[in-house]
Amino acid sequence: MTEALTFEGVSRTFRTRGETVQAVTDLSFTVESGETVCLLGPNGAGKTTTVKMASTLLAASTGRITIAGFDADRDARAARARLGLALGGERGFYMRSSALSNLRFFARIQGVARRDVDARVQNALDTVRLSDVANRPVEQLSKGMKQRLHIARAIVHRPALLILDEPSSGLDIESAYELRALICHLRDAGAGILFTTHSMTDAEMCADRLLVVARGQLLAHGTAEEISRHAAFERISTLRVKRLGSETAGPLAFLRERAAVTIREGESSVSIDVFWRREEDIALHASAVSALAGDSEIWTRKPTLEELYLAITSSPPGVEP
Repeated sequence: MTEALTFEGVSRTFRTRGETVQAVTDLSFTVESGETVCLLGPNGAGKTTTVKMASTLLAASTGRITIAGFDADRDARAARARLGLALGGERGFYMRSSALSNLRFFARIQGVARRDVDARVQNALDTVRLSDVANRPVEQLSKGMKQRLHIARAIVHRPALLILDEPSSGLDIESAYELRALICHLRDAGAGILFTTHSMTDAEMCADRLLVVARGQLLAHGTAEEISRHAAFERISTLRVKRLGSETAGPLAFLRERAAVTIREGESSVSIDVFWRREEDIALHASAVSALAGDSEIWTRKPTLEELYLAITSSPPGVEP
């Protein structure tokens, strides 16, 4: 596999109101061709700065960025020719012109040879499933269609790297589902894809690897399984008891010494989540869980990506270390 994007020790600082702000610190990662990498992090984590540097809209303060082998700083023109950027939103097109006319214009802007424009535009429209509305003015397209048109514009010149900033933001369920399928299709066609999102569904369905950032630093990276190991818990047992009392104090204290525990009190019962660091701990401490649960049922499952994300960027809600 070839590298569509490489960050090597990249940092970015800003001067604002007389102070130096470190937006990104010593960030290193790669996006391979035919791979989808998702950038996750809270607001202010440095995701937007990272995307802007990856798309050559912003220069790195230190470090090196390459796009399809071209240095984004020293050979910016060649690097830009090999990337596609879709920021999304309602604007970004000539709204009274048709989707077809817009794509023809942007294809020429992005360096597609005149003889190839019609074929490339038609291919992009087919890929994002907009051929049937190609002659409709952009202002008449739905939000989901506009989002797909942004992607069509980004891929019309067949880039090696595709960058998508929150591609499903504001879309209804059906449109978001179609967009995820499109992202997977583009990956399978060979593009390296870097995208940001606040949707864990997007990340779970589309990402081959995850990058979790906070305060401008990379906290964890890898597959969902690798992220799970980094978060330091592999399974969650949930049990529901009628109340907490003297009979539950001993088993609860025992488990708290060996796992992270959350307690959620309801009107008629108390829910207890035990975050197991290792799957084998479940059998090892089964007697304590049974003693705590009493006659209630016990559910054990894998953590969701959202729970893993919270464990890395802060901690699962209510977890006591």
